[in-house]
Amino acid sequence: MVHSSHFKQLANLITVRDICENVIAIFDAGQDVRDVFVDWWELCGLQGLDPMTQVALVEPNQQIIGLIGYESLKTGSIFDCMEQTGKTSQR
Repeated sequence: MVHSSHFKQLANLITVRDICENVIAIFDAGQDVRDVFVDWWELCGLQGLDPMTQVALVEPNQQIIGLIGYESLKTGSIFDCMEQTGKTSQR
């Protein structure tokens, strides 16, 4: 089949980096948004990155429970602002 050969060639051109957002850091779920805002800004500044194109993972007790984007840093704790990726009963 000619079509599957073309599909395989196209698929080989795609890498994980093409479909994955940049992870700037891993933050504790209880961390204050103001502290994360400062850390995020400094990390991006050091690496020459646009803060709006990065995401961070959220964890309590070394278990990833969510992710957060820079635009989601509102008030309270990171837990209150994150997008949940699984069970979030732990805090």
